[in-house]
Amino acid sequence: MPTSHEPLFLSALAINGPAQRADLARHIGVSRTSASNLARTLKDTGLIEDLPKPGVSASRYPLTTSATAGLLAAIIVSDEEVGVAISHLDGSRQASAAATVDPTDSPRVWVRTGIQQVKDLVADRYPSEPTPSIRQCVVAVPTQADAVTGEVYPSPASRRWIGINARETVSTALQCPIRINNTARMEGLCEHNAVNTASSSVTCYARFSRGVTLSHVVHGKIAAGAHGGSGELGHTVVDASGPQCSCGNQGCLMQYTSIPALQDRIRRMWPDTEHGQSGRPAPDLPKLLATAPPTWPHEISDVLREAGMIAGRALANVANLLDPDLLVIGGELGVADSPFFDELVLTIRQRTLPLISTHVTITRADSSRDLRRVALAAIESLRGDSDLMTTICTNLTGR
Repeated sequence: MPTSHEPLFLSALAINGPAQRADLARHIGVSRTSASNLARTLKDTGLIEDLPKPGVSASRYPLTTSATAGLLAAIIVSDEEVGVAISHLDGSRQASAAATVDPTDSPRVWVRTGIQQVKDLVADRYPSEPTPSIRQCVVAVPTQADAVTGEVYPSPASRRWIGINARETVSTALQCPIRINNTARMEGLCEHNAVNTASSSVTCYARFSRGVTLSHVVHGKIAAGAHGGSGELGHTVVDASGPQCSCGNQGCLMQYTSIPALQDRIRRMWPDTEHGQSGRPAPDLPKLLATAPPTWPHEISDVLREAGMIAGRALANVANLLDPDLLVIGGELGVADSPFFDELVLTIRQRTLPLISTHVTITRADSSRDLRRVALAAIESLRGDSDLMTTICTNLTGR
């Protein structure tokens, strides 16, 4: 007959990944004989199976959760691309994909693209089996959404997403519970996982692109705030008399350090032939950042250097407040080899307290540039939630 150890055994497998019976016995505090009996029972119910490995005898195959136990999924939405991933509960048999989206489309289209990608991955991986159920899905969107309801509150800064509830849309389409999060926070988790092995490490990830935002990862967990609204670095005020921001305030950081703001400044100082001025069209900043020319026009260098200094001041305040081990700079502005990054690093070093500046590592983003890797990191965030995995496994075993 089933015992109360079944959900413990299954959740230990889900949380820790494919494992030998002896290892699982130690995890849940039972004898090897009991672990073997539990494995036999869970195999009979179809929830676990052997994971064949080359060069390993069948009697020593590790155990793994089966497709019958279900899948975890993730959908990561940006305004240029959507990345998705699926895996078994124990993190095995992973698959991921990414698709380019049209930035001019409605975010509804982006979300639906992610839904279809997940369905396609499942169909491709399990063509001749009963379609596995998705037990939990993470959905990350590039705007503020209530962590509980998925609602996007009316704001000029979120106007494209008003009336769009990605949590409800995906839950209805995939028939599973949803965790809503922010895309930049998931990118920060991806960078954290790629660099850090110590669970005590603290990572801050700042993304400088069309907007400016921050991810704060502590002990391998995203610090999302009470309602999922943390990390809005771009809407911190750096000059109360500065230009008006889309959020309604004046002088927000993103008005000085985002690509649209910098492109607008370049355009004003670089008038085109339409206005009968210099006869030189203004350079396209995203293209310049993508090609990273070794020699920048001095006008552009000055603009990027000043923006890097302003961004560095803001991040120095963040570093002094949060004391991160790792500070990762992402977005097109952050990853490009340009005066922006160099000036940002210099300013942070100059303006952080000695205890902070001595220990913090500052680097460009790498892993998070691939949304497939971000989606896989999002799945790992589910597996790292022991309460969630225990609940899923308890429901599966009926205990």
